[in-house]
Amino acid sequence: GESFCQECLRQWTITKLEDGAQRPRCPAGCGKKIDYRLPQTSKVLRQLLESSHSAEIAERRGEAEDVTPLLGGFEAWQEVAAARDIVVGDQVYVSFGTSGVVLCNHETTHVKVKFDSVLHGTGTLNVFPAQLMPQLPRSRSACGSEQRALQIGEAVVAALNLTTGEPPVVAVPFGTPGTIVGAAVEGRIEVLFTSSSGPKRLNVQRFEIETAGELLGGFRMAQQVKACRDIYAEA
Repeated sequence: GESFCQECLRQWTITKLEDGAQRPRCPAGCGKKIDYRLPQTSKVLRQLLESSHSAEIAERRGEAEDVTPLLGGFEAWQEVAAARDIVVGDQVYVSFGTSGVVLCNHETTHVKVKFDSVLHGTGTLNVFPAQLMPQLPRSRSACGSEQRALQIGEAVVAALNLTTGEPPVVAVPFGTPGTIVGAAVEGRIEVLFTSSSGPKRLNVQRFEIETAGELLGGFRMAQQVKACRDIYAEA
């Protein structure tokens, strides 16, 4: 129930993560752990402050504009993913596709990132910007509702026959497994499919793939099945 300045809370979070904490604790002293992605901004509190302290708010925003931009064109608290396996010494610390949040610059060549999962350490690493890529944005369905966000490195399957060329030829059959490897142009998603004819990279739309998870009854997409009884529709 406590409220804080967003920038102050970010600095508090960075300090605690640098001290080795997996997650920071509430700075008000209650001891509760908070998500390093930080809570949503309170619109009511923001409107109250802007109406009663507009001059101070404008001054703070001016100070924020003077802050050194992050390397690689990233923004503070931007969602990212590892663009490749990140190795420290001779050990892989972060696997390709692992999600994380950019925290700040580190010296003149690295950015500090808190990854969601790591093979070693606490998850806070200083990496080169080239070792990161922006995480996929959330997409919306035709009716405007928000779809579940897919992530780089996630296993998917083709939700229909995917065609290329003119006249169109089926390049990846329905049900072919693949892995999301990045974002493509015009909101498309780059997927590396594993087909019988070898690996294929395609830029697909959100509706053309589905998560490679288990369906109801333990079935999987594109699995061959038989009707175990007559199936009726109405009469």
